[in-house]
Amino acid sequence: MSEKAPALVILAAGLGTRFGGDKQTVPLGPGGATLMEYTIHDALAAGFGRVVVIVRAEMKKAMDASLSKWLSGRVPFACAIQERDTSRAKPWGTAHAVLAARFSVREPFAVANADDLYGREAFDAIARFLADPEGDVPTYALVGFPLRDTLSDVGSVNRGVCEVNASGMLTRIVERTGLTREAAEREGLLDAPVSMNLWAFTTDVFSPLEEGFTRFRAENASDGNTEPTAIQAMIEAKRARVRVIPATGQWCGVTHRDDAPRVREELAARVARGEYPRELWK
Repeated sequence: MSEKAPALVILAAGLGTRFGGDKQTVPLGPGGATLMEYTIHDALAAGFGRVVVIVRAEMKKAMDASLSKWLSGRVPFACAIQERDTSRAKPWGTAHAVLAARFSVREPFAVANADDLYGREAFDAIARFLADPEGDVPTYALVGFPLRDTLSDVGSVNRGVCEVNASGMLTRIVERTGLTREAAEREGLLDAPVSMNLWAFTTDVFSPLEEGFTRFRAENASDGNTEPTAIQAMIEAKRARVRVIPATGQWCGVTHRDDAPRVREELAARVARGEYPRELWK
């Protein structure tokens, strides 16, 4: 069992296209906290010991200042930059963002989105998984949330639907775009586990991620939208396994700007129930 506290890597470099801006920095809690602050709070309560936030270059100064305000004297923290390719309309995606952390973490780590709230239970499960590695083949984990709990009532969403074998291992993620509650119910997908980008890795993931991304970038240099599916390639090549951990807590997050009022209500309810203090860092 590892005695080193795991790190939390937060992906905060997204463009927030459908939201219309940097949703990762929007205050949503009753005390003015962002979803990222709640995620950090949950991870620290679960025993995580370092925070690394992946940002665009133009965000770094402001993010450094915010992290200093929240985390100074609590845990080590840093920002790492996900470089943009100016020939592309959008960033290279999750695999590339995770690679931006490779010089900042030296311990097992979780990856989480800055604009999703996963709940304390999810980080407890990730911490238990990282403390007790499985088998001889590198084995990582992904928390799978029921699709029904991740849909928006104000617009469609894109989700990665997980296909899981009888042993609870991920076989592949099928990207579905334009999902509404009606469409998901019609297709019988409401209870399907989906990836909300809450992963557990060890640092041995960086080498195959870098190899896969380098190859993908060379083959897709002229494609402005396609993202690498590095973990899928590792599973197919039997270089890694991914255990899907069923979520037990309630996810919430923002895709569209009109999701924000619902999230504010949810956070206020959780504060009222005593799940979080009104002022997270006091």
